[in-house]
Order: sequence, then C-alpha cells, then structure tokens
Amino acid sequence: MNPQGRRLAGAALMMALLCSLLIGCAAGPAKQGPIRDLLELPQDPAAYLDPATAGQPLIAPEQAQALARQFLAAHFSPWHRSWPVYDSAKVFAGLASYDSALMYGETRQLRPTAWLEGQRRQSSLDSYPNARLRAVSVVNTSMRVLPTAEPAFLNFYEAGEGYPFDYLQNSAVWAQTPLFVSHYSADGAWALCESRFAYGWVPVSDIALVDEEFVASFEQSELLTFTADRVPLAGDFGQFRFEGRVGMLLPLIGREDGAFQVLIGVRDSLGRAVLASSSVPQGAAAEFPLASTPANLALLSRDLMGQPYGWGGMYGHRDCSSMVQDLFTALGVALPRNSSQQAKAGRYQSLEGLSDRAKAERIVTLGRPWQTLLWKPGHIMLYIGEYEGQPMILHTTWGVKTKAWGREGRHFIGATVITTLTPGSELGDLDRPDGLLLHKLRGMTILPPAAAAD
Repeated sequence: MNPQGRRLAGAALMMALLCSLLIGCAAGPAKQGPIRDLLELPQDPAAYLDPATAGQPLIAPEQAQALARQFLAAHFSPWHRSWPVYDSAKVFAGLASYDSALMYGETRQLRPTAWLEGQRRQSSLDSYPNARLRAVSVVNTSMRVLPTAEPAFLNFYEAGEGYPFDYLQNSAVWAQTPLFVSHYSADGAWALCESRFAYGWVPVSDIALVDEEFVASFEQSELLTFTADRVPLAGDFGQFRFEGRVGMLLPLIGREDGAFQVLIGVRDSLGRAVLASSSVPQGAAAEFPLASTPANLALLSRDLMGQPYGWGGMYGHRDCSSMVQDLFTALGVALPRNSSQQAKAGRYQSLEGLSDRAKAERIVTLGRPWQTLLWKPGHIMLYIGEYEGQPMILHTTWGVKTKAWGREGRHFIGATVITTLTPGSELGDLDRPDGLLLHKLRGMTILPPAAAAD
C-alpha cells in the first residue's frame, strides 16, 4: 500500500473507532457480561425466605378480605359505568404532546408530519366519546397511546432512549380483563378502552362485547389466580386461546382430574363475548385471593425470574411496576400501574437527605421483607430481606447507568432479577454515584394500602 493509501486507511480506522466510542454506529455496542450480583446471588426467590416467617400472612385476615373486596369492585368497575373516567384531554394527550418530527419509527427514520396527522384523523377527536360499551379482552394485548401498532422512539443514540422505549406503549392487558369501550377509531379497527388500572387503544379483534349474562357469570363465580406464568389455555374444542399469566383472574367453576375448570370469554363472528370453558393444572393456579405469605410471593415470582424486561408491557413482557402489580393482584391488593403511584400506595417513608449507608440501615431496620416497595424516580423494587448482611431486592430492570468518555450509557440487564441495592458497583464505567440504585432511592412504602371500612 502506498503512503497515501496508508494514511487514508488509518484515517478510516480512526473514524470507525471514534464513531464506535461515541454512538456505536461502526462496531456496535461492546459485549457485556452479567453483573456480579447475577453471578453470585441466588436467583431463586425462595432462597431469601425466612423459614420462621415464610408461612405467616403479611396482612391480617380481616384486612385481606376487605382488600380483596375492594380489588374486585375496582377490577369489575369498567362494567358498571356509563361514561368514561378519562376526558378527551387525557386520552388524546399523545396527539398534543408528541411531535412527529422528533419521533423515530421502526426503521430508525424520523416520522413525517403526515404520519401524526393521519393518527389525528384516525382518532376522531371531535366525536369523543362515540361509544359507551362493555367488553372483555379475549387475548393478552396492549393499550396504545395512538390507534396504531407502529412504534415511536426518541433518539436512538441517547442512553435510555430508542429501542425498546416505544412511547406509544401504555400497558399490557392480560386476557379476560373487564373493559369499558369509550371510543372507536375512524376505520373501526381500534377501540379506546379503560381497565381498572390503565387506558388506551386496543385492536378491536382483541376484545369482545359483553352482555348482562356474561357479566353475571364472571362476577358471581369464585375466582382463580395464576401461580405460574405463561400457562397455555385452550377452549372447548382444544383450540389454543391465550396464555395464563400471573396477575390474571378467571371465574372458577369446578375441579376435575387434577385441574381447575374455569370460564373464559371468546369472540364470536359478530364481535360478542361467548362463554366457553377451559382447564388449568392445579399446580399452576390457586383460589383468589392467595394468602399474603412470603412463601406465596416467592412462588408467584418464581416463573418471572429471568423473564425479559418489557417497557409498558411490550411483547407481553413486564416492566418494573407491572411485575409488582401482578404479584400483589394475586393477593387481592390493588396497586396502580405507575411506579410513582405505587410508591404512594401504602405507608410512605422518605429516605431523602440520608447518606447511602443510612438508607440501607433504615431499610433493614424499618422495612418489612416481601411487603416493602423501594422507589426512585422511574423505578420500583420489592425488598425481600437481608442476605449476607445486605438488603436484597426483586425487580425488573433495563440496566445500570454508565459513563465513559463523558457519554452516558447503560450496562444492560433487561430482566427480572434479584440484586443488592448496588448492582453493577464493580463496573469500571459505572456512573458514580448516580449509577447506584441506593444513591437515588427517594422512599420506601410498606404495603398494603389501608382497607376502607365496609
């Protein structure tokens, strides 16, 4: 190679390395291994149970019953309203707050202005609410900010943005969830729905309209809650319908040959809900509500360990707050969907103004294992007790904050895991001190919320 060629090759190599360091566009992200906590700590929730207290209820029986009644009233409330809970400013906020010129699509290209205008036409703002109907989800689905399955991302080159943070994803909704339909899109393909805990656009094909007979069948039966996750359920003729999930409730109608017999709603050709039956292995479910023992919470979280992180429930996965919500749903404790709201759902104690060491000491001293939520802005965790002298947490997390060459990044975890309050502390590029969960903790919340008097 001649001198000019060597200079050009050297310059090209330098640019490739620089691009890789700054935005990862040449060589892609650096290979990352598991953080030390995941290699050294047991990832079996049962390993953190205290044998002396594992079978003792965290909630007194009378209060547990009152909470379960409150939960069911809220769960079925979408079937007992005649007007939407949310006004047009709330449900169409995405059309006002999002700028398509700053949002990227699945091809990493900026959305054209015409794309958002098309969503505006589809939303039929002027006719809201154009429906007031009762429905049930017949498959595991998602609630969307706009009536589209297409994503909208912010800058792919900023840490904590881009994939998988689709800002049109509100929440996953498990099958057989009661819904109130307040509005339809212009093409009729999407329904704006409200559940107990969230609202958003749902594909019409994923729901079915219910009548009084259907509602009575669901509300008057005993209920079943899942203790295992992703349990396949079939209809009357063996046709697969959906997967049972921790946090899902089904009407229980009997027991036969080692299985629970349950009712499910299926969609007929006219979009109406028709009652069908299915069976659930007895080892995968229990009568609702499940007793509020640490052992039961460990059982519920067993199948969740290692499951992928899902922003807003993307791909049927869970984020931090949906994981916590689903665990406590099985106990009959109604928690909000948002992490900051969950932090206010019990007896809140501020940790602000304390040193990191003082925070850890207060958590160990005042926190109650398996019923204490730890909160920092944007993230919620369940305190499950001490292990080798350190407070331990069960949480679903995307990763820990890093910084190198003055640029923020992430060391990815992307799963439901058990860690200390300082996961990734061994990383040389950890952003200190902000990259430490313990340093950013703002408060702790003892569950459950107070039960209202009957």
